[in-house]
Amino acid sequence: MVAADRRAEAIGFPDPPPSEQVVADFAGLLDAEAAARVAESAAREASPDVRIVVVTIASLDDHGARGWEPASWARALFEAWAAAAGAGAGEIPRERTVLVVLVARERRVVVVPGSAFLQRGGAARDVEQVFAYWLDRGDPEAAVEHGIAAARRFAAGEAISVPGSLFAVVAIVVGFVVFGLSTVDYLRKGPTCVSYRIWSRFFSVLSAAITWSLTRSVDIGTGLGRAASGEPATAETAETAVLGRW
Repeated sequence: MVAADRRAEAIGFPDPPPSEQVVADFAGLLDAEAAARVAESAAREASPDVRIVVVTIASLDDHGARGWEPASWARALFEAWAAAAGAGAGEIPRERTVLVVLVARERRVVVVPGSAFLQRGGAARDVEQVFAYWLDRGDPEAAVEHGIAAARRFAAGEAISVPGSLFAVVAIVVGFVVFGLSTVDYLRKGPTCVSYRIWSRFFSVLSAAITWSLTRSVDIGTGLGRAASGEPATAETAETAVLGRW
């Protein structure tokens, strides 16, 4: 175990993987064949000046972090590995590293971008959504493969395609069209218009479904570092860690 920083000196962290390794699957989400395919794909698309690291753990409890929020632990892991650069984590500067932590038992995904990417915080949520989308469907291999690709696009400042977002856009457009037509019918026939009441209810249900689909995979908290253990939230953690669930 590498040493933790002063904020988390009692917490344990796994050793950092070799610099060429993209996925550290401590939770065993991938079988041997899937891990090999992901490693091959990641190596083929590797960038010389950006490091993407995906870490899976079974539970925070396994690392002495009971009561911690996943975002706090992920940030502490990022700092601990950066401090242990000599163990293989430092060939690419920490500022240009994107760490993704998947906590299996707590069903959480945390994206921790290096300081070079802080201005892209909103796009980091898209990276998290890509991971969460595939994990929610029981496909960890697809989650890691597509998630790594999304993280690379994030680091490059490119647009990220989030699965399911097209449905939400189409649903919104259809909903407003339907509501507009029913409103016209209401204005022509008055408040007793049956179609208006029917379509209004339909629009309400559709709006609820859209809201659910947009928030299903993401739960962004303002107190990401606040935990039952008393470990305080910090501005650094709140700005750089994106917390989600699957």
